Amino acid sequence: MTVKKVSGSALYIVIVIALVIGVICAALVAIAAFYRLQDQQAHRFERLQHNLHSGIEQLLANTGTTLTDVKSIDLYNDGQDSIYLQKYTWGLYDVGIVKACKLQDTLTGVFTIARNIDSTKWTALYLADEDRPLGVTGKTLIKGDAYLPAAGVKSTYVDGRQYEGPKNIISGKTTRSKPLLPELDEFRIKLLREQLSSIKGNVSQSQLTGTFSNQFQHVEQIISASKNILTLSSGSLSGRITIHSDTTVVIDSTMTLDNVLIFAKAIDVKSGFHGRCQLFATDSIRIGKRCQFNYPSAAGVIRTKRYKTQVPVQLRLEVATEFNGILFTYEKEPDVLKPVIELGEHTNITGQLHTSGYIRLSEKGNTIKGSIFCSRFLYRTAFSTFENYLINATISSDGLSPYYMTTSLLPIAANRQQILQWLERK
Repeated sequence: MTVKKVSGSALYIVIVIALVIGVICAALVAIAAFYRLQDQQAHRFERLQHNLHSGIEQLLANTGTTLTDVKSIDLYNDGQDSIYLQKYTWGLYDVGIVKACKLQDTLTGVFTIARNIDSTKWTALYLADEDRPLGVTGKTLIKGDAYLPAAGVKSTYVDGRQYEGPKNIISGKTTRSKPLLPELDEFRIKLLREQLSSIKGNVSQSQLTGTFSNQFQHVEQIISASKNILTLSSGSLSGRITIHSDTTVVIDSTMTLDNVLIFAKAIDVKSGFHGRCQLFATDSIRIGKRCQFNYPSAAGVIRTKRYKTQVPVQLRLEVATEFNGILFTYEKEPDVLKPVIELGEHTNITGQLHTSGYIRLSEKGNTIKGSIFCSRFLYRTAFSTFENYLINATISSDGLSPYYMTTSLLPIAANRQQILQWLERK
């Protein structure tokens, strides 16, 4: 019998084939392990999203108290799925922080909380009953329901103008108003008054130059200005930043603000400013020409005490300014000189105005998409002053987006809370 010898080349081929098969098998095992890991991560991520949603719902259901201290909840009592809740006030709104954790994975959601509008209280106009009728002239339109004095509404001829609007001056239902306006929320006012009286800071004014940002889940950065006028210019501030001043804060058009709070005695916004912020003063706020305030912004003058010399509360917006948010005034003790909110020519508001005093609109026309609550309207000429006259004004409660939300400060707010704006998601 003859024995055939295996050549070296055949042995080499066998080794190569075995190596290839080994590599393929190892690759298949690695791919299987990879996809198993990805499937586990996807499952954990889906569960984290579910847990985060549960935490958000719990936080939104908390309409009363804040959660300054972090609240921890073990969702399934297994030590693996936990959520951390925190809620604090931020101007007219609240900020919610929810963290969902499972093992080493974490999802975080930071958002602004606002209120839905109560449809039973929603109205285009609430004019306090001071035994004066409301006169309308020019191309005035009032779209929506209205609360009016017992004297009602009538078309008038003023300053060479006659009424040119539709036959039905009020498109919606009219209800008799009361002598006093529905009040602002005292709890929210109390918080704002505390902020206006507090000037303790933890950040140097030098950080007001250039770009300064602070996430909303971090510690609040508070900047206290000296008794000199503080001018904000050529920079950018965003996030959880508060500025306090016991005098005047000037905001230049070269400054960018995003969700920042400012508390001062007086605030002066220069013409051409663009941004989103909340401004609160004890004396006055003046907003220059062609400014753009993005939603949700706010400007409010809160008079905490009477002065020996009578100085009226003033909130003035000049020509061609667009304001998306809330404008309001508040007085703890009513003064002889009533607060005044004044809108310049072609200045338009998307949101709400609330003042126990007067609103002065421009004869050239203003558009308010939302609502007005006031005691009286003023119209002035070079020779006289007319009270409770609307000239070329458009007030439309239907002009707001159906997704628009408001603050608990206003009397038209419902109890239900919703996410107003996502601030951080990761």
